[in-house]
Amino acid sequence: MIVMLTKDDLKEIRKIVREEVEVEVGDAKDSIQSDLLHWRLQTQNDIRGLSDKVKNLEIRIGSLEKETKKGFRDIKKKLKTTVEFFDKDHLRNLERIERVERHLSLTPVS
Repeated sequence: MIVMLTKDDLKEIRKIVREEVEVEVGDAKDSIQSDLLHWRLQTQNDIRGLSDKVKNLEIRIGSLEKETKKGFRDIKKKLKTTVEFFDKDHLRNLERIERVERHLSLTPVS
């Protein structure tokens, strides 16, 4: 037995299928929107965390820069003191050598 569907039957079937598709699409759309919102919030939280870490790193770098500058100033000051000491010591030794050379009637080597 073969049953033929009428135009009205086909319209009803089409209407039912359309309603079911709309429901499924709506559910999928709601699910996707919910997932997107969750991911967006998670991404914003991650960005805030990274921003805080960057700020902390900037603070630490600034502190290290200050310490480094102070360290270089200290080294420069100590180096200057050392050079001055050896320069004065060298000049004293030259004077002593010249005195000894004069006293012994020696000709200067250099």
